[in-house]
Amino acid sequence: MKNWIRNPKAVKPTTWMPRFWYNSNNGSPADAARKRSRDQTRLSRNLFANSEKQEPAVKNPPHGDAKRGEEIVKAVGCQGCHVVGEGARSEIGPHRTFGQPLENIGNKTSYEWIYDWVRDSEALQPRHLHAKSCV
Repeated sequence: MKNWIRNPKAVKPTTWMPRFWYNSNNGSPADAARKRSRDQTRLSRNLFANSEKQEPAVKNPPHGDAKRGEEIVKAVGCQGCHVVGEGARSEIGPHRTFGQPLENIGNKTSYEWIYDWVRDSEALQPRHLHAKSCV
């Protein structure tokens, strides 16, 4: 979380979230590093303290075959909305910017959350368009 807050594009190069720290308008160089680090830690703690704990629907989801999963992603139309290791969103085209880019997704969430999301995204986010018809 702290890395994301510090520099979102370092975690996810295709994000639209701006960088708030380490910009030319963030104060004097003398205290900038100390203050920025302290602020980023406080912000991270606040976000976690005010988040709801998500209990996975399936406590120990089965692990599948990654190669078969890649085939499914290509076959069922995931790439109609999601960029999967193909470069910058801006270069892909507007129809491919609807869904979040999937590269590096495993570093941002848990296996259980991804399993729940693919299994039933509406349970996590009602009215989400990740429609069950996609999978």
